[in-house]
Amino acid sequence: MCHLTTDPLTGLSNRDDFIRRLTRTPVDPRLTVGILDVFGFRELNCVLGEHAGDTVLRTCGERLRRAFRDGDVVARVGDDEFAVAVSHDTALDPDLFAERIAAVLANAVPLAGRDVRIGWNIGVATGQQAIEPERLLARAAMAVSMAKPSGRNAHAIYDEAASERLAQAHQVANDLVDGLDGDSLIVAYQPQYTVDTLQITGIEALARWRDRDGHVRSPRHFLSAAETLGLTHRIDEIVLAHVVRDVTTWRRAGLSVPPVAVNLSASSLRCKNFPTTLAHFAAAVPDGKVELHETILIDRWNQGLERGLDAIHRSGLKVSLDDFGSGHASFLGIAELKPDEVKLDRNLLAVTRADTCRIAMMDAMCTLGRALGFDIVAEGIETAEQLEIARSLGAPKVQGFLLSRPMTVDAMAACLSDNRRTDCHRTKGLTDR
Repeated sequence: MCHLTTDPLTGLSNRDDFIRRLTRTPVDPRLTVGILDVFGFRELNCVLGEHAGDTVLRTCGERLRRAFRDGDVVARVGDDEFAVAVSHDTALDPDLFAERIAAVLANAVPLAGRDVRIGWNIGVATGQQAIEPERLLARAAMAVSMAKPSGRNAHAIYDEAASERLAQAHQVANDLVDGLDGDSLIVAYQPQYTVDTLQITGIEALARWRDRDGHVRSPRHFLSAAETLGLTHRIDEIVLAHVVRDVTTWRRAGLSVPPVAVNLSASSLRCKNFPTTLAHFAAAVPDGKVELHETILIDRWNQGLERGLDAIHRSGLKVSLDDFGSGHASFLGIAELKPDEVKLDRNLLAVTRADTCRIAMMDAMCTLGRALGFDIVAEGIETAEQLEIARSLGAPKVQGFLLSRPMTVDAMAACLSDNRRTDCHRTKGLTDR
C-alpha cells in the first residue's frame, strides 16, 4: 500500500497522504503550510535530456527532507510542487518559514557536470483561523499565485484582501476569453487637435471591454489579464478590424477622416501573420499610424520584434512612439526607430507653471522633435493651464480629457462632420478613466 501514500519519484508523501496526516488531529492555529513551486523543467529537459527534471525533483525532495524535523510533513503535491507543514510551540514567522524553504535551492543542483540554478516561487498560509488542512493547502497555493507577479524567486504570504483581488483578476481573465469571440471588445475614439486652432488633426483608436455587467472598461482593467493569457495580439487584430470597418463607413458617408492611430503590442509584432494583418489595415487606411509603447525601444533587437518593425516600415504606415518619458527608453532609441511622432507621457504633462523642471524637459523634447523632424503630441491635457503650457512650448498637437474624452464611433462621426472641438467636448465619454 506504500505506493498509495508515497510519491514514487522522490519517496516523499503524496498529496493525499499529506492531507491525511494533517487531518489526524484538529488544525492547530500554529500550523503553517508552505508550497514550493519550482520551474524551468522544459528548458532543462531540452538542454540536458529528459531525465534532468527528475533529478532536480529528487534533489529538492531530499533537501527538504533534511531541512525539516521528523514531526514536520514534507510532500510532493504536484508535478513541480512540494508542500511543507510545520507546527511550533510558538507562532512561526511566515516570512522566515518561506526563507527556510527557499534555502534548499540556495545552492545549485549538479546536473551533467554543470551547476544549474533552479527558479522557484513560494506561498505560505497559516492556520490562525483553524481551517481544515485542504483549505489551508489551497490558501498556500493561492499565495504562490500572488508571488508570481513579483518574478522569479519570490514568496508571498496568504492575505485575504490580496486573494480577493487575485480571484477578481481570474474572473476578468475568464470573462475576457469568453467575450473575445462576441461583441464585448469595442473601440473608442479620441481626437487629437492642433494646439493653435484646436482643429481635429488625428484620431487614436482605443480598445475598450464591456464586462458582464455592461460597464465599459479601459485597458487598465483587463490588459494585465490579456498579457498573462497571451491574448494581446488577438485584441490588436480585433481593434484593427474595427478601425478598418469604421473608417470605411465614415469615408463612404463623405466625411474627411484624419489619420487614425492604432496601438499595437509587442506580441503582435512577433506573430508570424503580423505582416499580412498589417498589410490589410494599410490597404484600407493608407494614412494610418501604428502606436508603439516606448518599451519597444528596449526590446527592439529581439528578432521577432525586428521583423515586425520592418513590416511596419514597409507598409508605409507612420509610427507613433507612445508614453515617451515614462522612464524606460533613451533618446538613442528614438534616433534608431525614427518615429514620425512622439507622444509625451501624460505624467510629464501633469504640470503647472511652477514645475520648471518638467517644463524644461518638455521644452527639450519639442526642440528635439523640430530638429529631427518628428511631431510632438502633448498627451493627457486635463487643464487649461496645461494646454497653455503645451502651446507656449510649441507642441504642435494636443490630446486629453480637457478637449475630448474617448467616444463611440457614432459620436466620432458627429465630430468629424463639422470638425468643431466644442461638439466633441460636450460628448459624454465612453469609459471610465
